[in-house]
Amino acid sequence: MRRVRQQCGALAKYRSEAQPAARRPERSEGHAQKNNYQSCLLNLSPTNSCYAQKHYFCSMKKSNTSVLLLVFWLGLLYSTAAQDKFEDYTDDKHGFSLKYPTNWQIIHMHGYIWTARSELMNIKDKFEDMVQISTHSLHPSEYNGREFDVANLYARKKLAAIEKMPNTKVLAIEKALFKDIPAVRIIYLAKNKTGHEVKCSELYAVKNKKIWTFSYIACREDYDHWLPYVEKIWDSFKFIAIKK
Repeated sequence: MRRVRQQCGALAKYRSEAQPAARRPERSEGHAQKNNYQSCLLNLSPTNSCYAQKHYFCSMKKSNTSVLLLVFWLGLLYSTAAQDKFEDYTDDKHGFSLKYPTNWQIIHMHGYIWTARSELMNIKDKFEDMVQISTHSLHPSEYNGREFDVANLYARKKLAAIEKMPNTKVLAIEKALFKDIPAVRIIYLAKNKTGHEVKCSELYAVKNKKIWTFSYIACREDYDHWLPYVEKIWDSFKFIAIKK
Protein backbone atom coordinates (compact mmCIF):
# COMPACT_ATOMS: atom_id res chain seq x y z
CA MET A 1 0.00 0.00 0.00
CA ARG A 2 2.83 2.33 0.85
CA ARG A 3 4.52 1.59 -2.47
CA VAL A 4 1.30 2.45 -4.37
CA ARG A 5 1.11 5.84 -2.67
CA GLN A 6 4.71 6.62 -3.54
CA GLN A 7 4.07 5.70 -7.17
CA CYS A 8 0.93 7.87 -7.28
CA GLY A 9 2.84 10.82 -5.76
CA ALA A 10 5.64 10.46 -8.28
CA LEU A 11 3.15 10.31 -11.14
CA ALA A 12 1.39 13.48 -9.91
CA LYS A 13 4.75 15.31 -9.63
CA TYR A 14 5.69 14.17 -13.15
CA ARG A 15 2.40 15.46 -14.59
CA SER A 16 2.81 18.77 -12.74
CA GLU A 17 6.31 19.31 -14.12
CA ALA A 18 5.42 18.13 -17.60
CA GLN A 19 2.31 20.32 -17.88
CA PRO A 20 3.08 23.62 -19.69
CA ALA A 21 2.59 26.86 -17.80
CA ALA A 22 -0.80 28.46 -18.27
CA ARG A 23 -0.82 31.31 -20.80
CA ARG A 24 -1.19 34.69 -19.31
CA PRO A 25 -4.24 36.59 -20.51
CA GLU A 26 -3.42 39.04 -23.26
CA ARG A 27 -3.50 42.69 -22.26
CA SER A 28 -6.28 44.76 -23.63
CA GLU A 29 -5.57 47.59 -26.06
CA GLY A 30 -6.60 50.16 -23.48
CA HIS A 31 -4.24 48.66 -20.93
CA ALA A 32 -1.39 48.77 -23.41
CA GLN A 33 -2.07 52.43 -24.20
CA LYS A 34 -2.12 53.23 -20.50
CA ASN A 35 1.24 51.57 -19.98
CA ASN A 36 2.58 53.30 -23.07
CA TYR A 37 1.43 56.68 -21.67
CA GLN A 38 3.08 55.94 -18.32
CA SER A 39 6.23 54.93 -20.15
CA CYS A 40 6.19 58.26 -21.97
CA LEU A 41 5.90 60.17 -18.73
CA LEU A 42 8.80 58.27 -17.24
CA ASN A 43 10.77 58.65 -20.49
CA LEU A 44 11.36 54.87 -20.60
CA SER A 45 10.34 54.29 -24.20
CA PRO A 46 12.42 56.29 -26.70
CA THR A 47 10.50 54.93 -29.66
CA ASN A 48 6.99 56.07 -28.85
CA SER A 49 5.21 59.16 -30.14
CA CYS A 50 5.35 61.01 -26.82
CA TYR A 51 9.12 60.92 -26.88
CA ALA A 52 9.10 62.22 -30.44
CA GLN A 53 6.88 65.14 -29.42
CA LYS A 54 9.06 65.92 -26.44
CA HIS A 55 12.16 65.79 -28.60
CA TYR A 56 10.48 68.14 -31.11
CA PHE A 57 9.59 70.74 -28.49
CA CYS A 58 13.07 70.54 -26.94
CA SER A 59 14.55 71.09 -30.39
CA MET A 60 12.25 74.07 -30.94
CA LYS A 61 13.24 75.54 -27.59
CA LYS A 62 16.94 75.18 -28.39
CA SER A 63 16.34 76.70 -31.82
CA ASN A 64 14.50 79.71 -30.36
CA THR A 65 17.27 80.21 -27.80
CA SER A 66 19.86 80.14 -30.55
CA VAL A 67 17.90 82.73 -32.55
CA LEU A 68 17.63 85.03 -29.53
CA LEU A 69 21.35 84.74 -28.84
CA LEU A 70 22.11 85.48 -32.48
CA VAL A 71 19.88 88.57 -32.44
CA PHE A 72 21.50 89.73 -29.19
CA TRP A 73 25.05 89.40 -30.53
CA LEU A 74 24.15 91.04 -33.84
CA GLY A 75 22.58 93.93 -31.94
CA LEU A 76 25.66 94.21 -29.74
CA LEU A 77 27.96 94.22 -32.76
CA TYR A 78 25.80 96.85 -34.48
CA SER A 79 25.72 99.00 -31.35
CA THR A 80 29.49 98.75 -30.91
CA ALA A 81 30.05 99.60 -34.58
CA ALA A 82 27.70 102.60 -34.30
CA GLN A 83 29.52 103.87 -31.21
CA ASP A 84 32.84 103.68 -33.05
CA LYS A 85 31.46 105.93 -35.80
CA PHE A 86 31.34 109.64 -35.05
CA GLU A 87 29.21 112.34 -36.60
CA ASP A 88 30.11 116.01 -37.06
CA TYR A 89 28.29 118.75 -35.20
CA THR A 90 28.79 122.48 -35.75
CA ASP A 91 27.28 125.40 -33.84
CA ASP A 92 28.04 128.69 -35.60
CA LYS A 93 25.96 130.65 -33.13
CA HIS A 94 28.08 129.78 -30.08
CA GLY A 95 31.28 129.10 -31.97
CA PHE A 96 32.25 125.44 -31.61
CA SER A 97 32.31 122.12 -33.45
CA LEU A 98 32.81 118.54 -32.31
CA LYS A 99 32.21 114.90 -33.15
CA TYR A 100 29.90 112.53 -31.27
CA PRO A 101 28.85 108.83 -31.62
CA THR A 102 26.25 108.37 -34.36
CA ASN A 103 23.92 106.36 -32.13
CA TRP A 104 23.79 109.10 -29.46
CA GLN A 105 20.83 111.45 -29.50
CA ILE A 106 21.10 115.23 -29.56
CA ILE A 107 18.45 116.78 -27.32
CA HIS A 108 17.57 120.25 -26.10
CA MET A 109 17.86 120.98 -22.40
CA HIS A 110 17.31 124.34 -20.76
CA GLY A 111 20.54 126.04 -19.71
CA TYR A 112 22.79 124.09 -22.10
CA ILE A 113 23.84 124.91 -25.64
CA TRP A 114 24.49 121.24 -26.48
CA THR A 115 23.43 117.94 -24.91
CA ALA A 116 24.05 114.42 -26.22
CA ARG A 117 22.40 111.41 -24.63
CA SER A 118 23.85 107.90 -24.87
CA GLU A 119 21.84 104.80 -25.67
CA LEU A 120 20.66 102.49 -22.89
CA MET A 121 23.15 99.70 -22.20
CA ASN A 122 20.51 97.00 -21.60
CA ILE A 123 16.83 96.52 -20.82
CA LYS A 124 17.50 97.05 -17.11
CA ASP A 125 19.25 100.36 -17.74
CA LYS A 126 16.86 103.17 -16.77
CA PHE A 127 19.23 106.14 -16.99
CA GLU A 128 20.64 107.62 -20.19
CA ASP A 129 24.11 109.07 -19.62
CA MET A 130 24.69 112.60 -20.95
CA VAL A 131 27.38 114.97 -22.13
CA GLN A 132 26.56 118.67 -21.90
CA ILE A 133 28.07 122.04 -22.73
CA SER A 134 27.04 125.41 -21.35
CA THR A 135 28.50 128.89 -21.75
CA HIS A 136 27.77 132.49 -20.98
CA SER A 137 29.55 135.79 -21.35
CA LEU A 138 31.44 137.17 -18.38
CA HIS A 139 30.63 140.54 -16.95
CA PRO A 140 33.56 142.99 -17.24
CA SER A 141 33.80 142.98 -13.46
CA GLU A 142 34.21 139.18 -13.48
CA TYR A 143 36.99 139.07 -16.03
CA ASN A 144 40.38 140.20 -14.82
CA GLY A 145 42.43 138.83 -17.69
CA ARG A 146 43.62 135.78 -15.75
CA GLU A 147 41.53 133.01 -17.27
CA PHE A 148 42.49 130.28 -14.83
CA ASP A 149 41.59 132.44 -11.83
CA VAL A 150 38.15 133.11 -13.28
CA ALA A 151 37.59 129.41 -14.04
CA ASN A 152 38.76 128.47 -10.56
CA LEU A 153 36.38 131.02 -9.01
CA TYR A 154 33.40 129.51 -10.85
CA ALA A 155 34.50 125.99 -9.93
CA ARG A 156 34.75 126.93 -6.25
CA LYS A 157 31.25 128.41 -6.33
CA LYS A 158 29.90 125.20 -7.84
CA LEU A 159 31.84 123.14 -5.29
CA ALA A 160 30.21 125.06 -2.43
CA ALA A 161 26.78 124.37 -3.95
CA ILE A 162 27.57 120.66 -4.39
CA GLU A 163 28.65 120.29 -0.77
CA LYS A 164 25.28 121.64 0.37
CA MET A 165 23.36 119.09 -1.66
CA PRO A 166 22.19 115.90 0.13
CA ASN A 167 23.66 112.52 -0.83
CA THR A 168 26.72 113.99 -2.51
CA LYS A 169 30.40 113.21 -2.19
CA VAL A 170 33.22 115.18 -3.82
CA LEU A 171 35.85 112.83 -5.22
CA ALA A 172 38.30 115.32 -6.70
CA ILE A 173 38.92 118.95 -7.61
CA GLU A 174 41.93 119.33 -9.85
CA LYS A 175 43.71 121.49 -12.38
CA ALA A 176 43.35 120.46 -16.00
CA LEU A 177 44.05 121.56 -19.55
CA PHE A 178 41.36 121.87 -22.17
CA LYS A 179 42.58 122.78 -25.66
CA ASP A 180 45.71 124.22 -24.03
CA ILE A 181 43.53 126.37 -21.80
CA PRO A 182 44.06 126.15 -18.02
CA ALA A 183 40.91 124.71 -16.47
CA VAL A 184 39.48 123.25 -13.27
CA ARG A 185 37.66 119.90 -13.02
CA ILE A 186 35.31 118.70 -10.27
CA ILE A 187 34.35 115.01 -9.95
CA TYR A 188 31.63 114.03 -7.51
CA LEU A 189 28.91 111.48 -6.69
CA ALA A 190 25.25 112.39 -6.26
CA LYS A 191 21.71 111.04 -6.48
CA ASN A 192 19.33 112.39 -9.10
CA LYS A 193 15.58 112.92 -8.75
CA THR A 194 14.82 109.31 -9.69
CA GLY A 195 17.15 107.94 -7.01
CA HIS A 196 19.93 106.79 -9.35
CA GLU A 197 23.46 107.16 -8.01
CA VAL A 198 25.38 109.14 -10.60
CA LYS A 199 28.98 110.16 -11.12
CA CYS A 200 29.58 113.62 -12.51
CA SER A 201 32.55 115.39 -14.04
CA GLU A 202 32.43 119.15 -14.66
CA LEU A 203 35.26 121.09 -16.27
CA TYR A 204 35.41 124.91 -16.17
CA ALA A 205 37.42 126.94 -18.66
CA VAL A 206 37.47 130.54 -19.94
CA LYS A 207 37.70 131.36 -23.65
CA ASN A 208 36.89 134.60 -25.49
CA LYS A 209 35.71 136.21 -22.25
CA LYS A 210 33.17 133.44 -21.73
CA ILE A 211 32.98 130.77 -19.05
CA TRP A 212 32.55 127.30 -20.56
CA THR A 213 31.35 124.25 -18.66
CA PHE A 214 31.87 120.77 -20.05
CA SER A 215 29.85 118.19 -18.11
CA TYR A 216 29.61 114.41 -18.15
CA ILE A 217 27.01 112.62 -16.02
CA ALA A 218 26.45 108.86 -15.91
CA CYS A 219 25.26 106.08 -13.65
CA ARG A 220 28.10 105.26 -11.33
CA GLU A 221 28.48 101.72 -12.69
CA ASP A 222 28.43 102.95 -16.32
CA TYR A 223 30.79 105.91 -15.90
CA ASP A 224 33.99 104.10 -16.89
CA HIS A 225 32.27 102.38 -19.82
CA TRP A 226 31.29 105.64 -21.54
CA LEU A 227 34.34 107.66 -20.47
CA PRO A 228 36.49 106.77 -23.56
CA TYR A 229 33.69 107.99 -25.85
CA VAL A 230 33.32 111.20 -23.85
CA GLU A 231 37.06 111.80 -24.05
CA LYS A 232 36.86 111.41 -27.85
CA ILE A 233 34.10 114.03 -27.91
CA TRP A 234 36.20 116.48 -25.90
CA ASP A 235 39.29 115.73 -27.99
CA SER A 236 37.35 116.57 -31.16
CA PHE A 237 36.02 119.85 -29.73
CA LYS A 238 37.15 123.01 -31.53
CA PHE A 239 36.46 126.69 -31.00
CA ILE A 240 35.39 128.29 -34.28
CA ALA A 241 34.45 131.75 -35.46
CA ILE A 242 30.93 132.88 -34.62
CA LYS A 243 28.75 133.66 -37.61
CA LYS A 244 26.27 136.42 -37.01
